[in-house]
Amino acid sequence: MAISHANTLKSDEFFLSKGEQVEINIKNLNSFSIGNKEVITSKFYAAKSKLLVKGKSLGFSDLVIWSHSGKKRNIHFYVVSKREQLKTFQLANDFKSLGLKVKALAFELLISGELDSPRDLRMFTLYMERSKERVISTVSISKKLRKQIIKEIYLKLRNTSRGLICNSNATSIECLYEKLDIESTRVKKLAQAYNIKFIPKSQSFVKDNFLVEMKIVKIDNTDLSTMGFGLNRFSSTFSELLNSGPKAIVAENEVSLSNQKLFSKVVSSPSILTTIGKASKVQLGAEIPITTRHRSGQTSTTFKFAGLQIISSLMLNQKKLRIHLSTELTYPVGQLVRGSKSESDFFPKLGKYAKAFQISYNATSQTTQAVPGLSKIPIIKHLFSSSDNQNSIQWLVGYIKVTRLK
Repeated sequence: MAISHANTLKSDEFFLSKGEQVEINIKNLNSFSIGNKEVITSKFYAAKSKLLVKGKSLGFSDLVIWSHSGKKRNIHFYVVSKREQLKTFQLANDFKSLGLKVKALAFELLISGELDSPRDLRMFTLYMERSKERVISTVSISKKLRKQIIKEIYLKLRNTSRGLICNSNATSIECLYEKLDIESTRVKKLAQAYNIKFIPKSQSFVKDNFLVEMKIVKIDNTDLSTMGFGLNRFSSTFSELLNSGPKAIVAENEVSLSNQKLFSKVVSSPSILTTIGKASKVQLGAEIPITTRHRSGQTSTTFKFAGLQIISSLMLNQKKLRIHLSTELTYPVGQLVRGSKSESDFFPKLGKYAKAFQISYNATSQTTQAVPGLSKIPIIKHLFSSSDNQNSIQWLVGYIKVTRLK
C-alpha cells in the first residue's frame, strides 16, 4: 500500500485546503471508509490503483484503507484554509529545522525533542512567541546546553549578584536572587539571549499557585516466587512514559521485563490546586456501611471510608520545594475496615512525574467474592482482583508532578 507524500507532514497525515485534491497510490485495495464525508470526498480509479481525495469543507476526517491481505491503514485529513495550510507547513518546517519532531494533533502541532545550541533556543523561543496558541510543546533544553547556560550566568554575574540560584524548566531558565541589578546591560543581554527569568527570592514560590497531578498505578505480579522482581525498573520506565508527552494519556499498558510480566493499570489521575504550606486531601474510594450487632439484639450502622487516602503538603525547605505525603490504604474485612498507613517526604522536579510512594499487598480472587458489592467501590474494585485464581502480590505506585502556575 503506497501513499504519496504531497501536502503531508507524515505519510499518514494530510493537510488540504478547501477544494484541493491529492492522489493516493493504493495497490491491492479491498475496501475503504471515510469517517466524515462532509469534510472530504473520494473517487477510486481501479485501472490506475489510485484514490483521489478532495477537501470539501473545513474540518477533520479519517480515511481507513483495507488491503486484500488484511492490512489496515488509517490516514488523517485536515482540511483548512489555504492561508492556514501554508502557515502550518511553514511552522512545521521551522521547528523541523531545529532538529525537533513535529506531529499534527487535530489543528495543532505537537513539538518534541531537545534543543542543543543557544541559537536553536533563541529561534525556538521566537517561533513559540509567534504561534504558541497553535503549538503543544514537550521540548526541553538538553543537559549539555543547560549546564553551558547556567555556567555562563554564574561567571558573568558572580561579582554583581548575591544568593543567585538558577534552574531550568522545559525551555526556560529561572534564576532566583537576593541582590541583582536587573536593569544592567549584562543582565538584560543574558535574559534575551537565553530566555532567562530573574526573580527576587522574596517573590518566589510563596505567593504562587501550584498544580499537583497524580497517577495512581496498580501493578500485578501473579508469581509470588518473584515478588518484587523488576519493580524498580518498571517504576523508572513508567516515569519516563508519563513524562513523554501524549503517551501519558495511555490508561493501560503491559510491561515485560526479562520474560517476567508485570501488568499495570492507571486506576486514577487526581489533581489538586494548592499553595505553599497548605495541606490537601485526596480520597479514592467510598464510605461503606458497617453493621454492628449489640448484645441487646439491636443493630446499628456506621459509615467508614475504604480506599486510598492521600494527604499532601507542599513546603519550602532550604529554598527547595518539598512534598510531605501521608498515605493510608484501607479495605473492608467482614464488618471491619483495616489497612496500613505510611508517611514520606521527597523533593519534586517541576514539570516532571516522579515516583512518590509505593504500597504492596497480597490479593486473591476469593477476596472480592467475600465482600458483597466490593467490585463497585472506586479504587477498591481494582485492588483486590486478579486475572485468575492464583495468589498475587500487588502494588499501588503513586507518581506525582508539580507544576508552578504563573
